Parts: sequence; C-alpha cells; structure tokens
Amino acid sequence: MNRLALSIAAIAVCSLALTVPTYAQNAVPRHGISVFGDLKYPAGFSHFGYVNPNAPKGGTLKVPG
Repeated sequence: MNRLALSIAAIAVCSLALTVPTYAQNAVPRHGISVFGDLKYPAGFSHFGYVNPNAPKGGTLKVPG
C-alpha cells in the first residue's frame, strides 16, 4: 500500500470512530439486560425464582482440599 491509500484509510477509520459514540445516546437506562426479550424480574425483586428465601442461614462448608 502506498502512503496515500494508507492516509485515506486512517482518515476513514478515525472519522468512523468519531461518529460511533453518537449512537449510544439513544439508550434508555434499565435495571437489567436481556438478549431474548423482556426481563423476567422487575426492578427491586426480592429473590430469584430458584432460591428459597426461607432457607436456613449460617453453618459451615467443608470442601476436600
């Protein structure tokens, strides 16, 4: 590649890099993220569906070393 083509490529990359952040301004802040549709839990939920909130607390955990 000659210098002119390299300069044109560098200018194109820099101009694209300057325009990309303007697209992020349309984002709406949310309490979570989902790839496949709506969120399962609302904001401020108390526990996950697979967790028992009345489970006993405390105790010890022994793992083989």
